[in-house]
Amino acid sequence: MREGRVGARELTAIQRRREWPTRVIQALQTQMQCRVVVRALDPTEPFTPPAFMRFLPIVPILRKLPPRLIAFGIWPVHVRD
Repeated sequence: MREGRVGARELTAIQRRREWPTRVIQALQTQMQCRVVVRALDPTEPFTPPAFMRFLPIVPILRKLPPRLIAFGIWPVHVRD
């Protein structure tokens, strides 16, 4: 890209490689919004966290997974020289 030799084929490949992980993360964020945030903000009923959230503080690997997934995505993207 620095040298200006990136064409439509390369940009299409980059788009294809990045689109699926982006859609997965956005779908997870949407589910969290619908299942957790909306329920937590509902003043008519007491909030009880979903079952999967109750396991997060107990199981260390589960506790680390959501922030890592949001921060780094499904798989890391590296820039090659």
